[in-house]
Amino acid sequence: MRIPTAYNKIVFSTGRNHDGTNDIYAMDMDGTNEQPLVTWPSDEIQPCISPDGKEVVFVSNKDQMAYNLYKMNIDGSSVEQLTFGNLLNQSRFPRWSPDGKKIVYTFDNGGLKSQIFVMDKDGTNIVQVTTGESGVKSQPDWAPDGQSIVYVSTEASIASDLYLTDVEGTSVKRLTNSVYSFEYGPVFSPDGNKIFFTRSIGGFRQLFEINTEGANEEQLTRDMISLQFPKPGEDGRFIFTAFNNETDTTLLDSEIYIIDTTGQKQLTDYTNQWTHQFADW
Repeated sequence: MRIPTAYNKIVFSTGRNHDGTNDIYAMDMDGTNEQPLVTWPSDEIQPCISPDGKEVVFVSNKDQMAYNLYKMNIDGSSVEQLTFGNLLNQSRFPRWSPDGKKIVYTFDNGGLKSQIFVMDKDGTNIVQVTTGESGVKSQPDWAPDGQSIVYVSTEASIASDLYLTDVEGTSVKRLTNSVYSFEYGPVFSPDGNKIFFTRSIGGFRQLFEINTEGANEEQLTRDMISLQFPKPGEDGRFIFTAFNNETDTTLLDSEIYIIDTTGQKQLTDYTNQWTHQFADW
């Protein structure tokens, strides 16, 4: 994960073109000065800023309608394609290593047996981290010390749970046992001692935290909205995507918020019925 010590920009995806696809935009920390970075006639999602703030890795289905990983400068220049899969071999959910040298991501071979992979930032030296023939393993995030990776998996039940592994994939620990609920978007706290994630509760996705031993779980929100993919900052701030409820995650009413000790502020405006999601800073 990136620990945003110098807050400069938020990157996010938006469906403002109303053509069923998303573009990548950047904006200032107060939600102003929106600037397009990638506006291809394809779907661009899940941007993630490098630890030094100079590059962005993101997902696009520009090539053969298959989702692959791309990298660009923070101003949208020098775009490079990193993976070259087809519709049966796609890549999603990229996250940078703390030193900015590697990228962890989900490799999806048809959606039934996805695994966690790591590669160098230039797309070389691809290594499979997770194994096993059952379940979907997805949405990884890297610990601040670079020694472990958290992800969600359905390998043990019909629901998705959190798992923690070392970067070699040799030591795997199940952190949650939700039975019937689903968990999404785990991300480490800046000090690496906690993991934040969202869980489906009564039709809404609420924010939770748990430590890296799978103990001291605590529910942090009880709102009548659904939260998705929270990103914490080291000063206690969060950015996240909010929906009216869980069934609205496919509709055009998702917005980006920032929350701190003074309260919650909406950064994007849904009055134009645009989808805003996958924010990172």
